[in-house]
Amino acid sequence: MSRSFVTTLLLLASTLAVATMVKPMSVEELTVNSTEIVQGQVTESWSSWNPQHTRIYTYSRVKVSRALKGSPPQTVVVKQVGGSAGGYTQHVAGLQTMRSGEQAVLFLKPSDANDGTLVVVGLMQGHFRVARDRASGKTLLAMESWEPKKSPDKR
Repeated sequence: MSRSFVTTLLLLASTLAVATMVKPMSVEELTVNSTEIVQGQVTESWSSWNPQHTRIYTYSRVKVSRALKGSPPQTVVVKQVGGSAGGYTQHVAGLQTMRSGEQAVLFLKPSDANDGTLVVVGLMQGHFRVARDRASGKTLLAMESWEPKKSPDKR
């Protein structure tokens, strides 16, 4: 077997072996578990492998327009599991990837890696997109559903 085939097989196996369990969190729980809560705009995103070359992370630079909890710097870097790097893609079901230009309210805490990045509390639950309702002009917060979609009833 070729070395690249074995590497691909090992990466696939390690990716399949990791299951993600998410405990539903209330806004109060998100708040308590966050060191910073910010409103801001994503200015850029990029993906890269971790130093062990076992997991891909996507990093998003967010310009903070408003601090709702904590004293974050004017710009923070948010790290999320998944992304594309070196011809490989790792995807976490339900995770909202941040897009350049996106406005968001983020419940954040320091990454366990102590690398200066922040992570979203509750995996995807602490990421709310900011949108403006076209009809009323009101500002809205939206969180994509992370619950599994029910299959249609087949009667």
